[in-house]
Amino acid sequence: MSRRFRVMIAQSADGLIADAAGGVEWLDRYQEANDHGYGAFIREIDTIVMGRATYEVARHFGAWPYPDQQCLVLSARPLDDPPPRVARTALDVPALGAALREGEGDVWVLGGGRTIRGFLDAGLIDLLELFVVPEILGAGVPLFPPGHAAFSLSFKGALAFPTGIVRLTYQRN
Repeated sequence: MSRRFRVMIAQSADGLIADAAGGVEWLDRYQEANDHGYGAFIREIDTIVMGRATYEVARHFGAWPYPDQQCLVLSARPLDDPPPRVARTALDVPALGAALREGEGDVWVLGGGRTIRGFLDAGLIDLLELFVVPEILGAGVPLFPPGHAAFSLSFKGALAFPTGIVRLTYQRN
């Protein structure tokens, strides 16, 4: 069985995934109001791939938020005292994608923007779920850093939540 590589990520209405300080606290009030399908999503995920900066942010959440998934952190530097089921990988994205393609459960490419863009550029993202949050941050970390090739997506659907968040689902052409 071939796994799907998926992106599920929240962004502000101005396309940012973190504020100017790299924080995501601006999402807190939305997470408390509704899980926006996260519970069903995470049950389909076996493996999470994230960049080093995303890993460092997740480590500050308190308890490790992904105890049931294997987590691979893209980093050249060793991880200090990682939680169970978390490991560093120095494989490049195409090699990692090839190694992960066969197996059970989906792969969540969690981020950040450079990590997601690396998987997109390698043609490895099967499904892109963007959660547009009704916030304008003005400055911060963009979802898609500049400097990569353009490509098109096929629209698969949209769902508006009472919180004002809109989920846009795309598949890469």
